[in-house]
Amino acid sequence: MLAAAPVLLVQGSRVRRRVEWLPEAPGVDGQVGRGGDRLEVLVVGDSVAAGVGVAHHRDAMAGRLAAHLNARTGRPVHWRVVARSGLDARGLHDLLAETDLGDPDVAVVSLGVNDTKDLRSDAAWRAGLTKVLDRLVALPRARVFVLAMPPVERFPALPRPLADLLGARARRLDRIARELALEYDAVARVELTGRDLDELAEPFASDGFHPGPALHDLVARGVAERLTLAQLMRRSG
Repeated sequence: MLAAAPVLLVQGSRVRRRVEWLPEAPGVDGQVGRGGDRLEVLVVGDSVAAGVGVAHHRDAMAGRLAAHLNARTGRPVHWRVVARSGLDARGLHDLLAETDLGDPDVAVVSLGVNDTKDLRSDAAWRAGLTKVLDRLVALPRARVFVLAMPPVERFPALPRPLADLLGARARRLDRIARELALEYDAVARVELTGRDLDELAEPFASDGFHPGPALHDLVARGVAERLTLAQLMRRSG
């Protein structure tokens, strides 16, 4: 990475100038279904969690996860998003520390791309992610899911060799996240591979950097499928 720094700086500057700016999605609070005994979904993290590239959170990960859980259980599902574009692990911890997170049944974390592109150290990434997970596993009911790092080298907006170098860095940070998740009983991971992207006609948003609605739905379905009905029904029990 250090040897390639001059190339990375030039290409990174060009990417920042050329990539289309997209806003965060509206609808950070929403619900699918009606009635009592509802499930609570919390989505936290970076621009992916914030729905950048999607018109509304009902079509982003939070809303789609709520829809999948509603279909499985028949219960109303409320979603809430606590996220901000550009956040790294340390920044997310700071945001969560000052936020009342309520009492979610499911919490989903999207992190890592900003730590990758901003060249955060292994130690800084591990420390920041540990603090985020400690905050979430302290929530009494929450089953926590950490989204695996996407295949950064597949982002259409990134030229080579920048894409390859950042992709390698993302895989390194993802290995750290995988090891860290194993230290928590209440934490699971949801993987995303290049093969998953190949199955979608349009996986990316118009900027070629953020996921589009189809990819949000794929990830949300992956989270829903990892939850057992016993876990989903525990609040009513």
